[in-house]
Amino acid sequence: MIKTRFLRSVGIHIGTTVGVGVFGLPYVLYQAGIIPSLVQLVIVAIGMALLLLMFGEMVKRTKGQHRFVEYISRYLGKPSRPFVALVYFSSIYGAFLAFIILGGDFLHQFLSVFTNGFSVNPSVPPLIVFAVVSLLIYLGSGGIGKLALVTVPIILGLYAFLMILSAPHIDLSAIQLTHSGTSMLLPYGVYLFAFFGISAIPEMHDVLRSQSKLPKSILVGVSVIALLYTAFSFIVASASGAATSPDAFSGLSSVLSSSVLTIGSLLGLISVISIFAILGVETMRTFEIDMKLKKNVAWILTISLPLALFLLGFKSFIGVIDFVGSFIFGVLAILIVLAYERFKRSRVCSIKHCWMIPTWVSSILILLFVFGISLTFVYT
Repeated sequence: MIKTRFLRSVGIHIGTTVGVGVFGLPYVLYQAGIIPSLVQLVIVAIGMALLLLMFGEMVKRTKGQHRFVEYISRYLGKPSRPFVALVYFSSIYGAFLAFIILGGDFLHQFLSVFTNGFSVNPSVPPLIVFAVVSLLIYLGSGGIGKLALVTVPIILGLYAFLMILSAPHIDLSAIQLTHSGTSMLLPYGVYLFAFFGISAIPEMHDVLRSQSKLPKSILVGVSVIALLYTAFSFIVASASGAATSPDAFSGLSSVLSSSVLTIGSLLGLISVISIFAILGVETMRTFEIDMKLKKNVAWILTISLPLALFLLGFKSFIGVIDFVGSFIFGVLAILIVLAYERFKRSRVCSIKHCWMIPTWVSSILILLFVFGISLTFVYT
C-alpha cells in the first residue's frame, strides 16, 4: 500500500510537470549543442529539485490546505500577496499563450493534409484552438476534470510514439557538441519552463500521507523527468538534424510518413486542448472562489490576456516559453526561496523538526535565477 501511494505520488509529479514545454527541447538542444544543453539540463534539474524540496517542506509543515499564493505570502507577509499573485497569474497567462501557439501549429499541420495544397493563414488555426478552449472553459464542469485522466497517458504516449518512430533515423553527427554565441544559453529558460512542477507538490503530499516520503518522491520524479527529457531531445534532434523545429513534429517530415505526422499532430492537438482547458477551468474557479467574481467576469479575465498577447504579435513558441521560464518562473523561484528562508525562522520550525536546506544553498539558487532573468534581455 505504501509503495502504491509512493508510485502514485511520483506519477502525479511526472504527469503534472511533463507538458507542452517538452516539444521545444529538441530545438534548443540542436541550437545550443550537446554539451551546453546537458550542462544546463543538469543545473536546472538540481535547482528545481531543491526548489521543490523547499516548497514541499512548507506544504508539509503548514496546517491546512492552501494554494501556492497563500503558502508563499503566509511567510513573506500579507503585503507581498498582491505581487505574488501577479507573478503567479502571469506565469499562467504565459503558459496559456504557449498553448495557443503550439495548438495552432498542431492544427495547421493536421489541416494541411486535407487542404490539397491550399494555403491556410498561419494565424487562423491558433484562433480556432483558442475559441474551442474558451468554450470548454466557460462550460467547465466535472467533465473537464475527467480530461486529466486521459491527458497524461496521451501526452506521454505521444513522446514515446515520436521517440520509437524516430529512433531508426538517429544520426548523432547531425548535432554539434557546442555552438558559439548566445545560442549556447537558449536551453535554460525552456528547461526551467519544462521542469517547473510546483503545483504538483500539495497533491503529492496528500497522496503519500507520510511526510518522510515526500523528499524521496520529489527526487525520483525529477530524475525520471530529466531522463525522459534527455532521451526525447537527443532522439528527435538527431533524427531531424538541421530541420529540427520548435514543435518537434514538422522537422521530422523528411524521416516520417505524412500519415504518422498527421496522427502525431492530432494527438498533440488533443493534448494541448486538454491541458489548456483543465488549467483554464482551474484559473476561472480561482477567480470565482477566491476573488468572489461572477462567472462571466472570471471567464473574461481567464481568456482575454493570452488572446490579446497573441494578437499583439507574440507568436513564437520558443520565445514565449523561454521568457516565461527564464523571467516569470525565475521570479517565482526566488519568491519560493525567500519564503523558505522566512519559513525556517518561523514559529512552525521552532515547534516542529523542519528539514533545513543551508542558507548558502538558497543564496546560490537566487544567484542562478537572477542570472536566468538577465538572459531574457539577451533574447528579447
